[in-house]
Amino acid sequence: MKKFHSANYCKLCLSEELDLRIKLAPTAPAEWYFKPEDKTLNEFLVPLDLYQCSSCGHAQLVDIISPHALYSDYFYTTESSPGLKKYFEKSVSKIIDFLQFDASQTVLDIGSNDGTFLKIFMEKGYKVIGVEPSKKLSEGANAAGINTLNCFFDTACVQTVIERCGKLNLVTANNVFAHSEHLAEMLEGIEAILSDQGYFVFEVSYLYDTVINNVFDFIYHEHVSYHSVKPLVTFMGRVGLELFHVERTPSKGGTIRCYAAKKTNPLAKINSSINTLIKLEKSAGLYSKEVYFSMQNKIEKIGEEFRESLQSLKSKGFKIAGYGACATVTTLLHQFDIADSIDFLVDDNPIRHGTLSPGHHLPVFSPKSIADENVDVIAILAWRFENEIIARNQKLFLNRQILIPNLS
Repeated sequence: MKKFHSANYCKLCLSEELDLRIKLAPTAPAEWYFKPEDKTLNEFLVPLDLYQCSSCGHAQLVDIISPHALYSDYFYTTESSPGLKKYFEKSVSKIIDFLQFDASQTVLDIGSNDGTFLKIFMEKGYKVIGVEPSKKLSEGANAAGINTLNCFFDTACVQTVIERCGKLNLVTANNVFAHSEHLAEMLEGIEAILSDQGYFVFEVSYLYDTVINNVFDFIYHEHVSYHSVKPLVTFMGRVGLELFHVERTPSKGGTIRCYAAKKTNPLAKINSSINTLIKLEKSAGLYSKEVYFSMQNKIEKIGEEFRESLQSLKSKGFKIAGYGACATVTTLLHQFDIADSIDFLVDDNPIRHGTLSPGHHLPVFSPKSIADENVDVIAILAWRFENEIIARNQKLFLNRQILIPNLS
């Protein structure tokens, strides 16, 4: 099976008029941390360039890795992400309160992972059904009592859901609506599942925050699309849905929680949040090349400074550990070209321990290895969690130099 292909068209409006905005170093698939015994894994580098549609303004990748290659053996778990469970608890409460959603309903979550999000609904008395392509994750969710289909969200899956549950009043997707090349097909499936009074609530990284906050390392191949409100409004209308409310959240460097419904839903009234965010996007120059030119220059300057600092420390014989072994770190390591200066990575997630990093094959250990290996310098590569990492490791970091890329 071919591992990746080029899709030189807009994933929202299908226009072929795409402009290169951010050029990043080619990377291996960002989550492909693997065990040493699997070193024969057919690893490959894929271009990682961000394009923008000149017709509708949607930002996206054009080099797409096969979803079967990415997700069939996926083992990242929601539960392992710092603070994500608490964030989901707040999200569920917010959704229920905003929609006045009663517990007699069934909730479908697309890309349900280990079922953490659906479990919160279950604990509040809702019936749930998840759709998860990873066999391992879906088996774990089912074993935990969370009804989960092991499949991609395609036409067959949609039919199965309708046969089992009928039309639904709530479909959710957390950081999944950016993952598919075929968003129109996904949206058509969601529209087919929703009742006339149904809602589709999804979260995606917000292009505005990605650019303004320079969260370039959140660009990796799982994320095909980088959403903003202006293109989404038009896109939703193509299949009879309407984006009527959007909330900004600080999760994952800046996201938006979007509420959409069928146009026949009398309770879904477009509110001021839509125009407010479209004005914000336009005022920031999000649909012109200048803001991306500035971002590209900033990335290159920061990378050069960080690389020189690490190389200088390494030349003095210092042992350097990188803190963080996640998808964003894969992008950062490739873009900044710093792997040769780092002895190993450490991560709080036990599932990463004993693995090798994608592309560079840096070994990943637990944080206690910083003391065991007499590390001199800790480079915090998961820089968005800088404060949490430092607070959690004050004793471990004592008398050791801390280096952080100045990305903010």
